[in-house]
Amino acid sequence: MLFKKIKVLNYLMTVTIVLASYNAYAQDEALSKDLDFDGITDLIYLKETKLITHLSTHDFVKESYDFSDAGGNMSIENAKNGFKVNIWFMRSGYSVQYRYNSNHEKFQLIGLSEEQFGNAANDGSGEASVNFLTGDYIGHWHWYDHHNEKLIALPTIKEHMNFPKPSFLGDDNEYGVDYYFDKSVTLGFYDNAKRAYLNKHQIK
Repeated sequence: MLFKKIKVLNYLMTVTIVLASYNAYAQDEALSKDLDFDGITDLIYLKETKLITHLSTHDFVKESYDFSDAGGNMSIENAKNGFKVNIWFMRSGYSVQYRYNSNHEKFQLIGLSEEQFGNAANDGSGEASVNFLTGDYIGHWHWYDHHNEKLIALPTIKEHMNFPKPSFLGDDNEYGVDYYFDKSVTLGFYDNAKRAYLNKHQIK
């Protein structure tokens, strides 16, 4: 009984120190929830281009992940099974979702959604999402018909992508975000949908 009380007191002291540290440095955004599924509230926040985590299963040790290579404006938000990191530019942006993997004791990349505004005529605008666990890709894209001066919604794209290995927060992204963007272009999802539409409607 005494050991249990000491453990609870240590936990409360640790949380207090973590929260005090958070308030002292005035981080940009924070999320407080049970992220590692042990029933204890954890803390995750942004400090400039760094994502900081304090997990109970890691004894609330500060762990930092650098997102400076991503560029853009960053934010974090709650997700059903973890959290999302949003990165936005002038005319495009994407969100990556992470969920804690207890076997690896790391946050695993499980989903990505992107949005593009295209050029001035919104040619190439649209949105897409991919599930890194199943490989399912869904895209909703637009093509601008200059002849008729009309923005056309291409048929919904449903494809499958193969991710050889899981990607975790802090990895070099070999099979993560960069891999997705490279493969989606290489596989020509948008170009194939556009070509199919033009052929179907006999547009040259």
